[in-house]
Amino acid sequence: MAALTYPDLQLNHLQGLIPESFGNMIALKYLDLSSNQLDGYHPKYFTNMTGLTYLDLSGIDQFKGSIPESFGSMISLTHLHLLGQQLDGLLQESFGNLTALLTDLDLAFNQLEGFNPCSFGNMTSLEYLDLSKNMLEGEIPTSIWKARTMRELRANNNTLSGELRFAESSSKSCANLSLEYLDSSHNRITGSLPDFTLYPSLKQLLLFANQPSGNVSQSIGQLC
Repeated sequence: MAALTYPDLQLNHLQGLIPESFGNMIALKYLDLSSNQLDGYHPKYFTNMTGLTYLDLSGIDQFKGSIPESFGSMISLTHLHLLGQQLDGLLQESFGNLTALLTDLDLAFNQLEGFNPCSFGNMTSLEYLDLSKNMLEGEIPTSIWKARTMRELRANNNTLSGELRFAESSSKSCANLSLEYLDSSHNRITGSLPDFTLYPSLKQLLLFANQPSGNVSQSIGQLC
């Protein structure tokens, strides 16, 4: 089936390993295997899928270990959903290869522990990023805010700490002009809150169950 472009196999009872033959379907544009009972895959299967734009492997909890570096070969991806697996370790620098087109990245409900500083800095089209309910530690890296088109960031229910450093300046090249939704609740964020007037598009701000200090920023009242 070398010509197959759009297999949607979600919400079934498929079992076993993803067959090696999937790696030969180089014409694929869309692949959804989410919510099955599959046992795993070999990372090399995705190396030749340079035309794939949508990949959803969510809800297959037998996928363990680090995010495969081979995912960095899928340079046409716009949507990548790896929700609810057993991925762990650091977010790989190879994600930085998914630069031009990736708009939607869902890594929620995994066991990811930290960030590679270069993981997000070149994702210039990223609009939606879900890192919630992992084991992420430390500060949210400034590289995330170089994704100028970011509209929604979910980083709740981790162990993130330190201060929020959304943007270094009010430059129009910063993500602050696009951000509409931010959830960093249930973390260990400390320190004072930033100047929210840098975020004129912000509609929902969820920071409860953290440890910030100081006065309530007057800039919050200037959001409209």
